[in-house]
This record gives sequence, C-alpha cells and structure tokens, in this order.
Amino acid sequence: MYLGLDLSLTQTGWAVVDKKGTKIASGIFPYKISEVTLRKKVERLINIETDVFALFEKYKIKAVGVEGYAFATRNTNNLVNLGELGGVIRRGLFLVGHDPLEVPPTKVKLFGTGKGNCNKDLILLQVFKKYGEEFATSDEADAFIISQIVRLVDEYASAGKIAETLTEYQKRALKEF
Repeated sequence: MYLGLDLSLTQTGWAVVDKKGTKIASGIFPYKISEVTLRKKVERLINIETDVFALFEKYKIKAVGVEGYAFATRNTNNLVNLGELGGVIRRGLFLVGHDPLEVPPTKVKLFGTGKGNCNKDLILLQVFKKYGEEFATSDEADAFIISQIVRLVDEYASAGKIAETLTEYQKRALKEF
C-alpha cells in the first residue's frame, strides 16, 4: 500500500492506493483550531501525527509521499507553522523506517493536470476524469495524486522503467525522482 499526504494545519489530506493504483481509502484530518495558543498548536501537531501514524498500522504502508513546502506563500506565519508540522511528520517517518518521497507542489499539479501551476478545481476535475475518483477537497485529491506518484516511483525502482500507460506530462513529472 502507498500513502500520499498533503499536510495542512486545517485539513490534512491523505490517500492510500494499492500496487495497481486503486484507491483503498482516503480522507482528511480536520484540525482547525479556534483558540490559537501554544498549547492548542502543540496538541494539533500531536493529533495530526497520531492520525497519520494510525494509517500505517491500518493499511500496512510500503512507501509514503509528502507534498513539499509551498515557499511562494506570502503568509510567513503560516509557513513557519507548516514547517513545524512537516518536521514532526518527517521526523516520525524516519523514526519508523520510512524515507518519505518529497513531492513538490508543482510536480503534484503537473502529474495530475499537465500544468505545474493550476487552480484546485482543475485538479479535482482531472482526477475525476482520469481515475474516476471524486474528492470533496483538493487536499484529498492532492494526496491521491501523491500516492500515485509514490507507487509509480516504487514501481520504476523495481522494474527499471516508467509505466507506458502514463501521459507524456506524467512521465515528465516523474523524471526527477
């Protein structure tokens, strides 16, 4: 099983696919907090970490991918908070023996839509068209794309070639992995 994570402070998206790319499960962990105190922020990090690692036990995850940081954001405070979340999750993954595949946001979009820079509605539409999967949020759809990328990178490492059924833009998105 392959896990894709789109880390977010308000609703982390996740998706699990099998070795054929079939969605096994997906969802979001909603963690918007109304009172932003240090205690609440730390509790949120712990809750997200706990939920993410519960997926490993439940689905016997072979490999995991995490969406990389979006450095273009203008909200510096948000970037710092996302860095904390990303650090907690990445550290935990290493401690349990996983070397997560870091997938830049532009690669997620390129693989899913053919465009490295697009809006969230296009991602939802293209995932539905290509995979027949409908998601309530773009976070969940991004996680699904990441899980597909992780699966294909693992397949490529095993077989030594990229799947022929991919589109040219999907092959371009996978080249640097």
